[in-house]
Amino acid sequence: ITADELKDMLDKKAKLVLVDARSGLEYSQGHIPKAVNIPPEKVGLISTFLPKDKKILIVFYCRGVG
Repeated sequence: ITADELKDMLDKKAKLVLVDARSGLEYSQGHIPKAVNIPPEKVGLISTFLPKDKKILIVFYCRGVG
């Protein structure tokens, strides 16, 4: 989805889980409100952070390559 689509969904309080996949330091320096931080070193624990309901949209974001 695009950034504009995500913003619209957040504004409308759509049922979704937003995952910030950056490092803990980057997350602590700023993140989208209500985002859950799952940094690369914790990806093995990802199932503990995500909803059991498979109908809930999960959106990941990161800083990109490099």
